[in-house]
Amino acid sequence: MPTNNKSDEKIVSGIKVKVLKKDIKNFHLNVLPPNGLVRVSVPMDTSDDTIHFFIASRLTWIKKKIDTFKNHSRESKREYVENESHYFLGKRYLLKLLESPENYVEIDRKKYLKIHVRDTADIKLKEKTLQKFYREELRKILDKAVPQYEKLIGVKAEKYTIRKMKTKWGSCNSEDKRVNFNLDLAKKPIKSINYVIVHELVHLIERNHNKKFLYLMDKYLPKWREERQRLNKLILSCEDWK
Repeated sequence: MPTNNKSDEKIVSGIKVKVLKKDIKNFHLNVLPPNGLVRVSVPMDTSDDTIHFFIASRLTWIKKKIDTFKNHSRESKREYVENESHYFLGKRYLLKLLESPENYVEIDRKKYLKIHVRDTADIKLKEKTLQKFYREELRKILDKAVPQYEKLIGVKAEKYTIRKMKTKWGSCNSEDKRVNFNLDLAKKPIKSINYVIVHELVHLIERNHNKKFLYLMDKYLPKWREERQRLNKLILSCEDWK
C-alpha cells in the first residue's frame, strides 16, 4: 500500500541521522541496534531548522545510547561446532552434535544443547534445526503468556507472529491489532519475554511512548524498567541482526 512518507539524512555534530517525514503528530527518536543507527520520525510539515534543533537538544542522550551499543558484548559468528556457546531462555549451553535420522534439538538442563541432524557437517541444516526449535519453544511460551496478559490488560490481539527482526524485540500495529515478536527472544529469560509481551500489548491501547503509555506499563508490569535494562544489556549475537 503506497505511503507519502519521505526519507532523508542529516549530519548533526558529526552524527548521521535518518529522518522520516510521516503522517504523524509527534516526534519520535530512536537509536537502533546493533550499531546505534539514529532515526527520527517527524510530522510531514516539519521544517529543517526544527528537526535540527530537536536532534541537537538530545545529543547527550543520543551519544550515550550509541556508546551503549558500541560497548555491548557480542558473540562471534556461530559456526555450529562442538562445545560452541548457545543460549536458550537466558541460560548458556554448550553445543553437542549428534547424527540422527531426524532433525531436532534436545536440551540437557545441566550443560548441553544437543542438535540431532542427518549430517553434522551441514552448517545450514544445523542452523535451520536450531531456529526451528527456537520458534517452536517461543510459540509455546507466547501461547501461554499472551492470553494471560491480554486478560490482565483488557485487550485482544487479532494475531501475534514470530519473526526475525533486526532492530526491535517486538512491534505492534494498533490499527490491525497485530503483534510481532522477535524470534531471538527464545534466547532471553522469561521475564524479558514477558516485558516485551506487555510492552506490545499496551501499544494496542496507546501507540506512542507518552505519559499514558508509561502509566499503563507501571500499572501492569511495575518493574518493567528493570527488565528493559536487563534485556538491553544481554549479549547480542551476530546472527541476531542478519
